[in-house]
Amino acid sequence: MPKTKSALNKYSQAKELAELYNVSEGCISDTLKKSQKWLEIDPQAPEAQGKRQNKLNFPEIEEALTLWVLKALENGVDISDQVLHEKAIAFASLYKVENFKGSNGWIGGFKKRHNLSCYLKQGEAASAPLDKLDEFRKTFKI
Repeated sequence: MPKTKSALNKYSQAKELAELYNVSEGCISDTLKKSQKWLEIDPQAPEAQGKRQNKLNFPEIEEALTLWVLKALENGVDISDQVLHEKAIAFASLYKVENFKGSNGWIGGFKKRHNLSCYLKQGEAASAPLDKLDEFRKTFKI
């Protein structure tokens, strides 16, 4: 038990805060010890959002593939996992990255990081030539 008046005051404050926030006194104590660190964090920084930032293993491939995907989507190109894999391998070759395999896990992680999904086109949507759509419409007008 603390013996000095200020230590007793800090102890009672920590106990009150622990009860108020339903956490342990140790958690309050650790947070108060690191208070300067927490006060220096920019509220807009990822650390303040509680999200852990993972270091990318292949940042140059990630950036190049991201730019390619954005341009391809802008041009209406359909992108499959196989196409992503081939492009990633091509960028790895271009950047001379030797230990890059472009595994299904890496492709899945890339899609998750960039909020990409694959949709399977079925029936006529998969076979319709969109570039000739206006021409077909003209021929079927009565």
